Amino acid sequence: MRKIASYLMALVFANLVTIGVFAQNNNLITGSIKNSKSNESVAAVSVTVKGSSVGTFTDDKGNFKLSVDQNFPVTLFISSIGYTYKEVVVTSAAQPVIIGIDPSNSLGQEVVVSATKLAQKILESPVSIERVNAASIRNSSFHTTSMFSK
Repeated sequence: MRKIASYLMALVFANLVTIGVFAQNNNLITGSIKNSKSNESVAAVSVTVKGSSVGTFTDDKGNFKLSVDQNFPVTLFISSIGYTYKEVVVTSAAQPVIIGIDPSNSLGQEVVVSATKLAQKILESPVSIERVNAASIRNSSFHTTSMFSK
């Protein structure tokens, strides 16, 4: 009887320890991200927690769910291509968080494509040039005579 009681006590102690491990502070933050100008939902926005590696992306309707182990308040970093970067402080997980982000304009670098009808030597050209003639195409490994013989 004493042996059974000691096994039972060990089992109860093991259960209490595992419950304590799994009962960490997991808070679920839910919310949505919208374009502040048009009030449309924004998909594929990165939502990360400051000071940790926890993060997620919004779905196609702009909604997100994020489970955090930190105590409140928590700072969220919001970023997406075509929108300005934003930080939002969340003080409670009781209400869904609605975040508006501002669209931004960014200019890329210009790409110029030009051609000339004048013949130039390869060494005189300001850009890299490669010449391909019929003989080099015939001698390439891609060319097969059976493809053109029929």
